[in-house]
Amino acid sequence: MNNLLFTNPANSLINTMWDFLKDGGQKGNPESLQNYVYQLIKIMTQKTAGQRKEKKKDIDFRDLDLIIQAIVIEAICLVLDKNYQNMFLKCQQLIEEEETSE
Repeated sequence: MNNLLFTNPANSLINTMWDFLKDGGQKGNPESLQNYVYQLIKIMTQKTAGQRKEKKKDIDFRDLDLIIQAIVIEAICLVLDKNYQNMFLKCQQLIEEEETSE
């Protein structure tokens, strides 16, 4: 993928209808994102399609689309969070420190 965007195209829009897509327009919820990712892992690794009544802990395979949509929405909210840039830079610093200490 060579067409990487490093700036949010919604930031330049004047129309207030799109404010929710601008940087700082959402509040990220990493715990929710993590929960949905774990649900996706569970649904992909369980032995059934979630249709057997005796497997109460299995997730119904019909929920797969909703789980994927929730992951995408939570990821968008996290990136648009006003604190995201700071979190991203801190993570980069930690990774670089870890790589240099090896």
